Amino acid sequence: MSENLLHRCALCGAVVAPESARLVSTCGGHLESDADRWNTPFRIRGARPEDDEVLRRIARGYWGREEVLAFGRVFSLPEERSLVADAGGAVAGFVSHRTEGSDGLLLALAVPPLYQGLGVGSSLLSAAIHALEKAGATTVRLTTTNDNLPALALFQRRGFEIEDVVPGVIARHLEERPGQVPVGFAGIPVRDEIRLQRCLESGTGRDAG
Repeated sequence: MSENLLHRCALCGAVVAPESARLVSTCGGHLESDADRWNTPFRIRGARPEDDEVLRRIARGYWGREEVLAFGRVFSLPEERSLVADAGGAVAGFVSHRTEGSDGLLLALAVPPLYQGLGVGSSLLSAAIHALEKAGATTVRLTTTNDNLPALALFQRRGFEIEDVVPGVIARHLEERPGQVPVGFAGIPVRDEIRLQRCLESGTGRDAG
């Protein structure tokens, strides 16, 4: 089993490793009533220097390192601009982003299991899109891996469309030995980088969330 415990069971709250997690069909009413058990208020703010070690720890818990591969490049998250979800002084998640010309890049989005299911990830995504639009971006781009079904669902619900798939690049980046393919969500081999984009031109990308 993976040492990284990234997901929480929506029914009992238990923390599970990625390869043991599964997507299940549930009604919206069940999820809304169940979320009350972990109802924690939070606010989105800019990351501060005192958050640095916590963000590093969350990144290492998610990806085993403080760098992420995106768009064929390696980004060091501690060097990027980040927003955090502050839950009474605790960091309930973060999103890292940058602008490059008219492109806004979402480099990483992470929510520890304790705070999953509360809308933290969706709120961080909305805040990052707003920040990138204010900085002049007309398109927001992000990447995820072929196994990350929860992220693919979230991003597509929020208006992102798949623009490209780069086969094998993640496997080559992560493998410790040639031919050893890492295992991710639901036991799916992690191989490919999926690139998504959302247009913000003419106000069509303004986020209501």
